[in-house]
Amino acid sequence: MVILLAGPATATLGSILDDTGLTPADIEMATAAAETLYARSGVKPGDSGSWENPETGAKGVVEVTGVDGAASCVSFRHLAEPASYPVRKFDMKRCKDAQNIWVLVPE
Repeated sequence: MVILLAGPATATLGSILDDTGLTPADIEMATAAAETLYARSGVKPGDSGSWENPETGAKGVVEVTGVDGAASCVSFRHLAEPASYPVRKFDMKRCKDAQNIWVLVPE
């Protein structure tokens, strides 16, 4: 499953990932792993991190796939392995808005 964000950027990560087999705690861990990458200075394509939730058995890897410094945007790919579900792939992009806050944006 590949999820590419399209349309208004008002959707939450939780609503996008509803039918993936990931629990809210798994989604929080995946989001935190991504944030440690895109929010740091000097981030570059190929940077990666991982997460694992021992309570649910889910785990995953997130990798930076692109950086647009001029637009303050970072694209990244999640490979998530929910317990009892096949591996899921999610391509996402976050950019800083006018208030300097990272938000999900259409890919």
